[in-house]
Order: sequence, then C-alpha cells, then structure tokens
Amino acid sequence: MKDAASKKRFIRWVQSFPFDDGSTFVNVVGSYKPNAWGLRDMVGNVQEWCRDQFVREYPADGADESAAENGSGRVMRGGVVVRRAGSSAIGEAIRFCAAGASRFHRVSGGNEGSAAVTRMKRILVIGSGGAGKSTVAARLGEKLGLEVNHLDKFYWRPGWVEPPRDEWVKTVSELINRDSWIIDGNYSGTLEMRMQRCDTIVFLDLSRVLCVWRILKRKLRYRRGGRPDIAEGCLEKLDPEFVSWVWNYPRRSRPRVVELMRTHANGKRVVWLRSKGDVEKFLSDPYA
Repeated sequence: MKDAASKKRFIRWVQSFPFDDGSTFVNVVGSYKPNAWGLRDMVGNVQEWCRDQFVREYPADGADESAAENGSGRVMRGGVVVRRAGSSAIGEAIRFCAAGASRFHRVSGGNEGSAAVTRMKRILVIGSGGAGKSTVAARLGEKLGLEVNHLDKFYWRPGWVEPPRDEWVKTVSELINRDSWIIDGNYSGTLEMRMQRCDTIVFLDLSRVLCVWRILKRKLRYRRGGRPDIAEGCLEKLDPEFVSWVWNYPRRSRPRVVELMRTHANGKRVVWLRSKGDVEKFLSDPYA
C-alpha cells in the first residue's frame, strides 16, 4: 500500500499481501517490465459479470452470494483497466455492484452481452447508410434459414413517398411480432421497439469513408433502376442530404444508437462489427 491511510483502510489486503508496489490501488500502464513476449500489463483487462446478487459486505464465512435470476444489483468482478487524471491504470481483482446492462462491453469483432450464445431467431441489423446492412441481412438469412425483411421495402412508397407515422408504426409492429425474422434498417422512430423485441443486435460500425464510398458505388451500379432491397418505383438517388447524413453518422446518429444498445443489451446477444474483416468472420460462423 502506498500510504498509512490506505494500509489502515485495507488492513486485510495488507495482511494477506505484505508487499508495496508503490500504488494505492492500481499502477500506471507500462510501469513494469514486459513479459517474455514483450507484452505489458496482460493482467487485469477482463471482467466477469456474475449471476450472484451483490451484497455490500462479502460473507465472512465465504458462503456463496445468492444466485438471483432477477435484480439489478449483480456482482462484477475481475481485473479492469481504468483511467485517472488522463492516465491508464490497471487492477487485478476488483469487485463491485453493476446493473444488468453493464454486461455490455465493447470487444472488437466479438459478441457482447450474454456469454452463452443461443439460437438466434429475431436479428436486428443496424448501422450507417453504406455499411452493408442489406447484404449482411441477406447472407445471414440464407445461412440461418430466417426470413429477411428490408425496412426500405416496407417504408417507401413509389417515388420516395413516406407513409403516415401511425401506419408505419403498425407495419413495424406486425413485423417484429412474428416468431422469427431478420430486419435491417435504421428508422430511428421505431428503433427502440425493434431492439426491445429482438434477441440479437448486429451493429455495423464501419468507417464513414468506407460507407460514403459504398453509397457512391451503389449509385453507379443501380443508376438505371431500383435496388432489390428498396420499394418498387424508387429509383436509386444520391443527394447532398443523404451523403451528409452518412458522413456525419458517427457524430450525430451513432451516440443514440449506442445508448439504446446499452439500455436494451440485457439478455440479448450484441455483435459489434468494426471492419470488413469482422463482418466476414461473423458471417462465416454466426454462432462462434
């Protein structure tokens, strides 16, 4: 322990681990020598979200905490990386209380949310324009044998005419109340109700440069007709407003999408894909 106050506060730690590493809690990343492979700080970067109900004082007799199926006060334990005063620090054994949504952690190209991967029946595919939502949905549908619903086909009327809001909400409600489906598309006004109903969220969080390039290429490809994933009578268009929306998606739209995912992640499988490689890896084995 670094100082007398800490030693007094954490007397059991001092008795159990009689050494002084110069830090009260955790040390700055890179403070110690690398391992045999030249890697530093390999301990403390994984947390375990437990089913145990959290109690403030850990049982003195070492008895298990009550394994509760419900309740927000669960145990989060294990090592963590934290930031204090702008510098990263690392810890190995921290135990604290967390809500169910805290199971949601960003792991590049991986599954986020519940540890166990069960059969996917209702899959929501979201992301910026040009991220490849329709393509991913179609390939997933073929691989998993699920019906694919492109929201663009249900939303637009010939000539890019929008439907009345109440009619659109009714359409989405009918789609999501089916037993199984894959739905791709944004449409923020109904995004939350789709997240509530799905069991899997696939978020295509690709770079805006790639997304803009793809919508430009798509315009050239379908310049003489409509796309197969869009409503009939809607010729492919590319206007400044749409390009601006795609370019500014990371700053304007993405924060709300991420917040909704955090809110509704509990009990769902969240697949966060950040590159074309992540996408291909996921599609090659969706249950990996």
